[in-house]
Amino acid sequence: MNLRDFQATIKNLIIPAAFIATLILVGSWWFFSREPAAEEKFGKLTPVKITSVLSEKIKTVNTVNIKDTPAMPKATNIYLKESKIDGKILAKGLGFKGKSKKTGSQLRWSEKTKLLTFSPTTLHFSFTNQRAIKKGKLTDEEAVSRARQMLEKLGLVGSASNLEVKEIERLFIGKQAQPLLVKKTKKYDAYAISFGFKAGGYDVIGENANQNLIAVWIGVDKSIKKISGQAQPLKFTDQSTYKIKSVKSASEELKKGLGVLVNVDAPISTAFNMVKVRHTSVQLTYLLTNKDKYFQPVYLFRGTSVSSAGEYVEVKTLIPALAE
Repeated sequence: MNLRDFQATIKNLIIPAAFIATLILVGSWWFFSREPAAEEKFGKLTPVKITSVLSEKIKTVNTVNIKDTPAMPKATNIYLKESKIDGKILAKGLGFKGKSKKTGSQLRWSEKTKLLTFSPTTLHFSFTNQRAIKKGKLTDEEAVSRARQMLEKLGLVGSASNLEVKEIERLFIGKQAQPLLVKKTKKYDAYAISFGFKAGGYDVIGENANQNLIAVWIGVDKSIKKISGQAQPLKFTDQSTYKIKSVKSASEELKKGLGVLVNVDAPISTAFNMVKVRHTSVQLTYLLTNKDKYFQPVYLFRGTSVSSAGEYVEVKTLIPALAE
C-alpha cells in the first residue's frame, strides 16, 4: 500500500466515524432535553386555590422585570400526597397516654413536662417538652440524624423522602425563659433544626412561601425538646405529569393583578402603604396546603416595593402553574 492509498483509507474511515459521532450527539441532546409527556392520569385537575389575608387587604400595581428568566419545563409532575396524620396518631407517637382536651379550635394533650397542641382545621401542631436537659454530647450530624428518625417515626416524612436541612443553630436553653442562640465556641445544650422538602428537584413551600416546613429542637442528651409544623406527611404515593403555564403567561397574569400576595418582609402598617411592586425573579415550586390532596406546582415571584413613607419592602407572590 502506497502513501496515497493509505490516506484514502483513513479518509474513508473518518467520514463514517464523524457521522456516527454526530448522530450520538444529536440523540443525546434530544434525550436529555425532551419535555416529559403530559400523562394526566389523575384526570382533569383544577389549579390549586391559593388564599391569603395579605392579598385580600393589600392591593398593588405589579410589574415584572426579570433579566435572566430560568428555563422551565412545559410539563411537570403532580404528586398525590399521603393522607394527613390525625392528632391522636401524633400524640401516641410522642408518648402521650391520656385523652385530649379541646381549647377553642385546638386539641391539647398535656402530661407532666410535655404539651401537644393540634388544629384539625389547619393541621398545624406544636409539641414542647420542658424537662431539663441532661449532660451529653452531640455533633451536628448526630442531631440531624436523631431529628430525621423522630420525624420518620411520627410518619411525617418517608425514609427515602427528599428531606433537606434548611437551617441548623445551636441553642442554650438551661433554665431560661427564652432560649439563647449561641456561636459554635459558646456553651450550648440543644440544636434547632429546620427542614425543607423537595419534589422532583423543586422546593416545596408553605402557604406563606416559607421553605422551612418542619422545626425540630434536639437536646444534647438526644431528647426531643420541640417539634412544630403541619401534620401533612412530606411524602407522596403517586405522580403524573401535567402541562404547566409558561413564565410569560404567569407574568401576564401577575400584571393583571391575578397573583396572590403571601409574604411581606415588613410590618403590616408598612405593607398597607405599598403602591407598586417590581418583581425581579421567579421560581417553580410546589405548594404544601391542606386544601388540596396534591402537591401542585406554583410560580413563586419575588419582588420589592417602596412604601409611601419611603420604606423598602420585600414581597413574595404566587401564581398557580398548572395549565387550564
